[in-house]
Amino acid sequence: RMSDGRTHRSVLYGKVRNHFGITEDLELCAAIYGKEAAQRSQFAQLSKLVALAAREGDPEARALFHQGAAELVDIVEAVRLRLGVPSGVELPVSCTGGMFELGDLMRVPFEAALLLRAA
Repeated sequence: RMSDGRTHRSVLYGKVRNHFGITEDLELCAAIYGKEAAQRSQFAQLSKLVALAAREGDPEARALFHQGAAELVDIVEAVRLRLGVPSGVELPVSCTGGMFELGDLMRVPFEAALLLRAA
């Protein structure tokens, strides 16, 4: 959140970067999830398990997709603010990445959250 502007960059931002010895924010992912592709891949596979549970009707799994969609809309808003796009201007948004490849599980709550934010 501090990296993309959704939250003010406090002292904690610098302390975390110093602790992990990183100079770029994206390096934090490798520091936390592992530098080897196999470790990151295994972690990423968890989304498929959550998707399976959501499709089987698990309310907690479904809630994770709704929460994730809301977080993505917060990122869209942060980018809009950084670009200086006025709130009344429609901003095209592209949906890419593994989570959107899961179909309606992410797309539907994401679109709903975007519409709610625009209202």
